[in-house]
Amino acid sequence: MSFTGRMRLSLLLVALVPPLVAIGVMYLYTSHQVRQDELARADRAIVKFRRFQSGEDQQLRAVLEQLAENPVIRRAALQLTADPNRMTSLDPLPSSIDFLELIDKVGRVRASANRPGLVGRQMTVPFGRFGVFSTVEYDLSGPHAARAVIVELTDNLFLYGGRFVGDDDRRAIEEITDGDVRIVFAKSRDDTFGSMTPLALYDRGESVESLLAGSNDAGYYIIASFPLSSGESGSSSLLTVIGLVSLFSVVGALAIGWYLTGRAKREIDNLIEASERVARGDFITPVMAYEEGEFAQLADSFSEMMRNLRQAQRDLATAEKIAAWEAVGRKIAHEVKNPLTPISISVDDLRRSYEDKLPNFDKTLAETTSTIKSELNRLTRLLDEFVAFARMTPPKMSLVTVGELVEPLHTLYRRDIDSGRLVVRVASASEAVMVDSDNVRQLLVNLIKNGLEADSASVVSIDIGCDEKSLGITVNDSGPGFPDSMLSGDLEPRVSSKSGGFGLGLVICQRIVFDHGGEMRLSNNKDAGARIEVILPRSHGENTGYR
Repeated sequence: MSFTGRMRLSLLLVALVPPLVAIGVMYLYTSHQVRQDELARADRAIVKFRRFQSGEDQQLRAVLEQLAENPVIRRAALQLTADPNRMTSLDPLPSSIDFLELIDKVGRVRASANRPGLVGRQMTVPFGRFGVFSTVEYDLSGPHAARAVIVELTDNLFLYGGRFVGDDDRRAIEEITDGDVRIVFAKSRDDTFGSMTPLALYDRGESVESLLAGSNDAGYYIIASFPLSSGESGSSSLLTVIGLVSLFSVVGALAIGWYLTGRAKREIDNLIEASERVARGDFITPVMAYEEGEFAQLADSFSEMMRNLRQAQRDLATAEKIAAWEAVGRKIAHEVKNPLTPISISVDDLRRSYEDKLPNFDKTLAETTSTIKSELNRLTRLLDEFVAFARMTPPKMSLVTVGELVEPLHTLYRRDIDSGRLVVRVASASEAVMVDSDNVRQLLVNLIKNGLEADSASVVSIDIGCDEKSLGITVNDSGPGFPDSMLSGDLEPRVSSKSGGFGLGLVICQRIVFDHGGEMRLSNNKDAGARIEVILPRSHGENTGYR
């Protein structure tokens, strides 16, 4: 991933993560808070129910205590005290209660206001509890949850009465508690609701339950259920607002980040392009930043560096030229001085023989003139090579085939080819390359000449071919090979491994290869002989590197 891509990804994470974490924390906190609020609301509902139940119980007890003072009830009690077997009626039943009986201290019904069938039957009554209690009572329609009170009339008689807890009471409790209230009759002594503590809250996951009234002993339970939301409903508005604000913040941050990174990417791409131009050797085109600021300073510094590099390149080129010409000058001075010494000696010998009228003057004349001519020929060869090196100009590129480049070799070296001293192998002769044909032909001639002159019996083979990107030339000979000094350092005009050589041939070859943007490597074969490998790009300037 690019630097700009990583920067944009970082901006995306920086913009997204904090709002998401904030929303998550807010959601969890709000959900917890809403749940706590709903539990507190359930607690308050239970408190309201206790107040409601207490008021209802006080009212019921007050009604029973008033009935205990009623003349009809008193008269019935006196009659039953005087004659326990006497049939006594408690009619009419007051409208504020649903059942009313006179019972003795063992629980036998002695009289009833609306349930005559109970007279004479034994009832299970908690005489130890003189407050309001829960129980199950029956009438013609079946069992009913009830609240009952026992009021003492005489030592042996008690007034037993109460109210049924029906749908009207259930709905009233629901309005008070704002919960879901149901009345459940106990099925056994170990009923599930029997283990619940009255008025305590029990978490059921999505709701809490509470036993408002009743028990196993009473025979029924009044259960209230209070639903608990997940917090979404209570916090939806807040989370929506936070989400919208976070969304706008993220979009804004991303837009600003994308804009800034886009501008930075444009400046970086501009510098990358400038670096590529420098790599291609362009030290002239200045780098211009799109905007003022740090990138403009960087562009100016880059342009200054390019100017310094161009000047350094010029200075280096000048220094290299000076050094090359100094080397060539020293070489020429040395090579010119060598033949001048024998010429001077020959002239002195010739003059002395002439002045002394030596008898062998003709022989001396012939020998000295022969020496002078040989040394002059040597000077001529030196000057020819130097002129060839000095006249080299930048290559003039043209599209030629490999076969056209090699064709002159068959004419120049026909005798060597026929004798077997030179073997020329060409692959892809029809392939076209963009080169300076004259320079490349001179390169081939110099390489072949260098191999043939390495030894009088040297055999030279040259392989020429090209691939998609480059032209390859490999020359092998069976001579003594290159000395280590030539393999370990750069080629210099004064270095030559041949007797009578001036060292300019390979230097000229190297210059031609360099001008074509190619590469040349010298090596020795494992068995014997020297090896020269040349790679030239098929299109000038595309230096493919040596392979």
